[in-house]
Amino acid sequence: EEEVFEVDKNLEKKVQYLVKWKNYDGQDDDTWEPADTLVEAYDHIKKFENKLAVMEEMENVKLTTANETNELKAEESSEFNKANETTIEEVETQEKSKKENPKKNKLAPVQEDVYNVEALVEKKGSKYLVKWENYPADQNTWEPKSSIPDFIVKYYEADLTRLGNPAPSNLKEVEEAEDVEEVEEVKEVEEIEEDEFVVEKILEKRIGKKGKTEYLIKWKNYDSEEDNTWEPVNNIDGYKSLVDAFEDDLIASTKVQSEVQKVNGEAVKTSEVEKPAEIKPANGEVEKPAEIKPANVEVLKKKKEPKPTKKEKKPVPVPVQEDVYIIESLIKKHGSKYFVKWENFPSDQNTWEPKSSIPEFIIQYYEEDPSRLGTPAPAESQALAQEDDYEVEKILEKKTSKKGKIEYLVKWKNFDDPADNSWEPSNNLVAVQDLVDKFDKDLEVKEDVSSILNMV
Repeated sequence: EEEVFEVDKNLEKKVQYLVKWKNYDGQDDDTWEPADTLVEAYDHIKKFENKLAVMEEMENVKLTTANETNELKAEESSEFNKANETTIEEVETQEKSKKENPKKNKLAPVQEDVYNVEALVEKKGSKYLVKWENYPADQNTWEPKSSIPDFIVKYYEADLTRLGNPAPSNLKEVEEAEDVEEVEEVKEVEEIEEDEFVVEKILEKRIGKKGKTEYLIKWKNYDSEEDNTWEPVNNIDGYKSLVDAFEDDLIASTKVQSEVQKVNGEAVKTSEVEKPAEIKPANGEVEKPAEIKPANVEVLKKKKEPKPTKKEKKPVPVPVQEDVYIIESLIKKHGSKYFVKWENFPSDQNTWEPKSSIPEFIIQYYEEDPSRLGTPAPAESQALAQEDDYEVEKILEKKTSKKGKIEYLVKWKNFDDPADNSWEPSNNLVAVQDLVDKFDKDLEVKEDVSSILNMV
């Protein structure tokens, strides 16, 4: 005889979930786990519970609809039976009348009242309150969807704000209304697209913190210089023609600036050379030549040779020793030029120099932080040593920029001053995607932990 187990009382309720483990595809590998051991998988639990709630709600709606349909059928059946009830006496009287008057003409068919739908006024469940044509409002009746022409139901269900408006007289009117709606939707989409950011012009080029090429973009319909932004190449993939045109102009201007003009057989600095003609880019607008930075730290200047007088014989040319000019610091900036303090030269010999004649790593040093202007420029060895110094230590915050892009506030390793923290777009942090994912997950945990506890 088998032992019978009878429930004495319920001691505790524990919620468990059937878990599918990653990289384990066999059904035998799925296991039931209590909720308190799945806190780290709260996002999966949340999605599952939401899906479960939606399914239960749909099931309730189906049951409600089925009950209303059954009630409606019962009402219709009852009304039909009442309308068609005929007493036994009426039947006998009709039969007797037929026998007594065999030659009497057949009764003319009774003309039925015609009911045309003027409008659907309200909706409740699967029924509509119908306004009948040529009948007052107090004779409106609730009718099931099944007793209303399909094209009329379709017209109102496409847009419930039409309730109370006249019903269409045929399917063609419904289709025309749908066509108008599609046109309006297209107009709305076009209006939305007008708000997208369109590149109008590329102004400058630079190398970013991580050695990535960036371009200074002028956006269409944004005429303030404050709206111009530095964008990496992958943010402007759709404007390859503009990028190519800008690069072509850059190469052309570099060739012009690299030529040293000779005046009376003497070499002059690039800052003293006549300004090259402005170059027209592909978009037809006049643009200043972009600058290319030389790799050499030292800027060379030649001493002028004394000119022979008429009475003196022209001396035999002697090799001229070139003075070496080393940048001590950049003092200030004006447009695309910098005021340079030269090492071992007094301040009254400071000169304005274009970016193209200043080494790239020095330009980068000052452009990263303009407050450095006036402080000593870095040596080339120092710049090379610091090239790979930028390493993400931690992600601190998250925000959405005015252009809808996700940005993260980054704490850089070995840079402990909060002023060194910087906002970086997500595509600059692909190399540390694990840190980004962890930050997003922790952020969501903080926001939803209370709701998860309530759910469990």
